Amino acid sequence: MSAEIIDALKDTPIPTILIFAGLFFIFLAFVRKVGGVIEVQPAQQKWSAPIGLALLVFGLVLALNTPSEPAGSNAGSPTPSVTSTNTPQPVGCATFFTEGAILNNAQN
Repeated sequence: MSAEIIDALKDTPIPTILIFAGLFFIFLAFVRKVGGVIEVQPAQQKWSAPIGLALLVFGLVLALNTPSEPAGSNAGSPTPSVTSTNTPQPVGCATFFTEGAILNNAQN
């Protein structure tokens, strides 16, 4: 299970992680206990609001300033038109043996 979580976090963009972390820290500023697992002291609550706000703002700035297309793409060039091509039909074993028998008979 932890490997799945690590893979999901690895594939998540950094701005998204920062935004969710900021929202979680802001949530901790207003809540004393989270599910009986996390207990926040008053001194920690005082610091979690500014930290959460900073993470949230930084994540939003990164999310809004990132280019919409990948860096290596050609945004200015038009996309090439698609031309129809003849795609070969899949060949099964029966077709191969039949054609092979026909070819062998033609050579004899």
